Amino acid sequence: MTLIRSREFARQKRSLDVFARANRGYVYAISRFDDDDSTICTFGSMGYRDDPIKTGIGGVAPVTLLSMKNNNKVKASDQIMGGFVAGTENIGLGKSAVRNEQQGGAHAEELFLRKLPQMFDEFGEASKIDLFISRIPCANTSASWSLAAPGGNVLLPCGCGNKLTAVIQANPGITWRIWWEEEYPNATTQAACVAALNGLRGRAIVERYRG
Repeated sequence: MTLIRSREFARQKRSLDVFARANRGYVYAISRFDDDDSTICTFGSMGYRDDPIKTGIGGVAPVTLLSMKNNNKVKASDQIMGGFVAGTENIGLGKSAVRNEQQGGAHAEELFLRKLPQMFDEFGEASKIDLFISRIPCANTSASWSLAAPGGNVLLPCGCGNKLTAVIQANPGITWRIWWEEEYPNATTQAACVAALNGLRGRAIVERYRG
């Protein structure tokens, strides 16, 4: 049975929909490993802030945000995702990065991806991962960052659709099923999001959720 046919999914979705209606702009994700409802986790979008935030299982993992500038310094104007701790590093490809051990918040998909290594530790290696997202993943809004993975850091590009593609490419042997529900009201933004999801063709089953 797919995630979206699960009674536990329906229960979680009802609760999260109530919260979303009361909090404009809130987007959430629900994940599950190997058709096992005991592995269901939920992730809600959070504003970026400087102090640590706990969410999902075990809290929010620190990330390395990428400046995407053709130099080795992160300027004040680049600090759009909240405060940075001191220290930058050259990651090659003409880009620099800054590590923020206290970064909290992210889009729902980013929080899912940041918890994925811990979920593998918690639930074991998965052969199948289902992911529901209450709004289509953004094309380029979320910043780039690097994800610590067993095989080495994975550099994730701007946009949650692109991030999902990069992580799925880095984890072969897993069947991914992804559903998204709401569209963006702006037609241009929506078209860009759909185009970004095209990178998942042949790598994941991606469908719009219609209840």
